[in-house]
Amino acid sequence: MSGFITNGMPQGALATGAELTNFDTQNAQGQMPESIALSLAQLATLIGVFGNRLSHATVAGTIYYAGVNVGTAIQATGVEVFVGATGGTDHWTVGVYNQATGALVAVSDTVTGATAGTANTIQRIPFGTIAAPTPVAIPAGNYLLALQSNGTTATFMAINSPVWPFVTGSQTGAFGTMAPISPVSAVYTANIGPAAFLY
Repeated sequence: MSGFITNGMPQGALATGAELTNFDTQNAQGQMPESIALSLAQLATLIGVFGNRLSHATVAGTIYYAGVNVGTAIQATGVEVFVGATGGTDHWTVGVYNQATGALVAVSDTVTGATAGTANTIQRIPFGTIAAPTPVAIPAGNYLLALQSNGTTATFMAINSPVWPFVTGSQTGAFGTMAPISPVSAVYTANIGPAAFLY
């Protein structure tokens, strides 16, 4: 029996944009509707909106963060960050915070950090140290992915969408100290939260 995108499934000769794809609405406890359908044309527009990024300069020691929802418990090795238009030279530390409390859940090397990657690439920074990564169990829930730099040269790609379903913010600090975030921002602000993901 053929499955999704396998031999035996008919392929469309021409995409019209009216094709539908289903999405989970993430409504609590299965509230209706549990799923919705979007056309490819609608999806393409939303990807353009939510995929909007802008290179953001850093202030040494400042913690920049953006919300992320973890739907199912995972074992995360670290955080991958989109490097902006300028890479290298500076050292970065990443962390994961509990969005409700602002408490630190996981952190990378806070002593030397990792050298910021090449411009316009995705850089993976592991929890623990580069030499001895320490994966961390992340339960399902809402978190903040954070980035801290020791300098002002390297930039990160910030979420610059006009709308975003999660919070973003920043907090002043000193490099090497991923202090608790207090208070956690309750709003989304464009061009401040790093475009980052758990891996």
